[in-house]
Amino acid sequence: LDQHAPGVQLARSVHVKSMAVQGGERTVVLTRPLKGLTQRHFTFNPKADKLDFISAQGVSLVFAKHILHDSSTVNFVSVDQPTCICRAGIQGKLNGAGFPYPGPCAGQPTGDLDFEHNPTCSVQTYSGG
Repeated sequence: LDQHAPGVQLARSVHVKSMAVQGGERTVVLTRPLKGLTQRHFTFNPKADKLDFISAQGVSLVFAKHILHDSSTVNFVSVDQPTCICRAGIQGKLNGAGFPYPGPCAGQPTGDLDFEHNPTCSVQTYSGG
């Protein structure tokens, strides 16, 4: 990635293990080593329980401003032991920016907005403005 520039194309580091289309949905299984092929490739932390990422969609194969962008998280679970599925709370976006849970309002004694159930403290009650 680069700041408002096309960046550098990296050497391929993934292997397509399988690809199938069923009911109009495509499933692709990729594999690659945890350690990045070079320092520019991402190295996965085998102890991490999540991976935050950004994505973007362009209009064509020509480098230009993207038309869609987002950020999200992939959560990893163990296949050989129980995994706690914990409630992350209600989450949403305002103007494309994440609206966290708990909300942005500080609790007492730092602030009173959350205690007073101010609508700006929750994505469920915030109506904009």
